[in-house]
Amino acid sequence: MSREEQLILHCIERLIFDGGEGNFVIFQLDHDYFIQLAAPRGAFEMYCEAVCDNYLDDSQKLSQEQKDTLLKLGWLPPETDEDNYKRGHKVDSEKSREDLARILWTTAQYAYHSGGIDERKINLNLE
Repeated sequence: MSREEQLILHCIERLIFDGGEGNFVIFQLDHDYFIQLAAPRGAFEMYCEAVCDNYLDDSQKLSQEQKDTLLKLGWLPPETDEDNYKRGHKVDSEKSREDLARILWTTAQYAYHSGGIDERKINLNLE
């Protein structure tokens, strides 16, 4: 597991092992791209969102290749103008959490062409 995947895994585990009902984390990527996760403490499934064109400036809109990559990685397309790409993922085992961390890292790298997950651009909120 890469350092970045370990950082993502740490955040996933903080969401389900610490805090309360309103836990979330936002991974701010390059430009205005982001991935966000939400789950209350004790959850067995994580709710995930990845930004879509509705929240991006014209210069940062996703290419068809980026949209196709998101779909190939299991992200569901936005259903309304208010939605982002979304997915659920079980987090009831160490392996399932590691798998999610890998999916999120792969999304950042290959769908959003991110330069990496930077600790300084992570907003972890445990409520």
